[in-house]
Amino acid sequence: VVHGEGELTLSELLASMKRGDNSDLHHIQGISYRENSTIITTELRPLIGDLDSLPAPDFSDYPLFGLTPASEGIMPRVTLEVSRSCYWGKCLFCNLHKQWRDTYRRKSAAKFCRVLRVTTNSLGSAFVTLCDTDVMDKEDVFDAISVSGGSYHMFTEISPRISRAAVKKMRDAGVRTV
Repeated sequence: VVHGEGELTLSELLASMKRGDNSDLHHIQGISYRENSTIITTELRPLIGDLDSLPAPDFSDYPLFGLTPASEGIMPRVTLEVSRSCYWGKCLFCNLHKQWRDTYRRKSAAKFCRVLRVTTNSLGSAFVTLCDTDVMDKEDVFDAISVSGGSYHMFTEISPRISRAAVKKMRDAGVRTV
């Protein structure tokens, strides 16, 4: 089991498995595994501080199966993130900020626009779901998307406290469903 962010942990785990060497599992941060009848949990890996340092996700094997928006009413979507955790970090009904150890981080607008462009171009689908829980602090991202020249159809969650100006920026960037 990989705990928390998996980018680095999963890479190390797969490298260990590829070598066929399970003796070094205890050195891999952020995993739990079974050794005989004992469950071993290693120390948590520190969170990735700079989300811009991550490469764009590789969706090359994403199963679109030739779907197009017109095929049987199905719109193939890709899910992308701008941030991890929640900048509010105080809602009692939600565990998202706890899951990310009360540490809110986000990608720059420029990085997200590059990821958005590369991903949608490679998949041939402009339909995107933003997995961020709210976009109140991301007006700069929508501004950057608007001037990027792309044409997108995005879904995102919003807060009822969002301003009319922010909603206009979202619409201009391609948000069509909230």
